[in-house]
Amino acid sequence: MTHQTQVSLLCPQTIFNIAIGDAERLLDMFDNLPNEQHKENEVLKRAAYVMTFTAWESFFECWIEQQVAKPLETATDDFAANYMQSRLKNSISRLHNPTSVKVKELSKEYLQQDVTENWKWANFQPKTACEYLDKLLSRRGDLVHQARTSTDPKHPHAVKRDDVDKAIRFLKGLVGAMVV
Repeated sequence: MTHQTQVSLLCPQTIFNIAIGDAERLLDMFDNLPNEQHKENEVLKRAAYVMTFTAWESFFECWIEQQVAKPLETATDDFAANYMQSRLKNSISRLHNPTSVKVKELSKEYLQQDVTENWKWANFQPKTACEYLDKLLSRRGDLVHQARTSTDPKHPHAVKRDDVDKAIRFLKGLVGAMVV
């Protein structure tokens, strides 16, 4: 067999933990600032929120690559295995924002199952987990694609500290539900 699997050597959980750690460090930086410097350093919370979803995207990309690679390791048809890997790589390069719909579509296409049906933990069932993920990702999109245009202290913060904490907790739960 000549096809070569080009999958990350790190497990998806490790990739997620490293990336989510970046978001948590940004929050720590914000928390360690004197209170009078919080308003002028709101960017740390926005960056932490965005990094939280970078962790999710990195996790999902690695996770699906590894799920697809497992059966290909024993494939006897090199052409088919290489084609599948090439096609998946192309799909991942266009992913950009792994919403529940995109996760469902990719998992059905490459794994013949809807992995979102297994998104169950704590207070979440698949439907609520999908809805909440999409809501959080929409907020991420707003933060990424709309620059802060006001320095008026009367305007609310773009993202509250608690919003970032909730997003991190949610994604830790979601990742945990996927690696069982």
